[in-house]
Amino acid sequence: MIVRIAKCLFVLAVLGGAIPTSTLKLKFQAGRDVRGNSGLQFRSRYDPNANGGWMDGPQVDIHPPADMSWRTGFIYDETRGQRHWLVPNLMGSNIDEKVKPARHRFKYSDDGDGWNELVVICRGTKVRTVLNGIVVADWDGAGILDDAVHQRYRVGSRGHFALQIHRGSQVRIRFKDILVREI
Repeated sequence: MIVRIAKCLFVLAVLGGAIPTSTLKLKFQAGRDVRGNSGLQFRSRYDPNANGGWMDGPQVDIHPPADMSWRTGFIYDETRGQRHWLVPNLMGSNIDEKVKPARHRFKYSDDGDGWNELVVICRGTKVRTVLNGIVVADWDGAGILDDAVHQRYRVGSRGHFALQIHRGSQVRIRFKDILVREI
């Protein structure tokens, strides 16, 4: 299902059912000239009546611009009333190089085959993200993903996967080999 959200800033392709314990693996490709970001919502739900349509839940960031590609694999919470970084733990949407990981590997469309592999593993409240074989986040969201706000929107512990691209941004990104598996 593809959902076009009129008033919000993104377009989503919603994938799969509401699987609580799962692994999602996909490949994505972006050029060096990309401005803006994309993301992979997980354990999320679309509410067509909220703000002209809204996808609540956590999101793995995909950020091609070279100056901050290192944040790809970090986790941001798109849930209404939350909207902040979960990994790293930061309030708001701003992020600073102080949290840049020691190792990261982001490939552009002109690097070898140009495809990045992103893996998201969800078990209970634990979430692990792996980009090109490097663990970016290994996080236990107990007390956050299962709190009252996330329960109200039925996200965090279960929900859908969705691909995100912000409307109006200059993001040109391709996805392929998308595999969702219950574990």
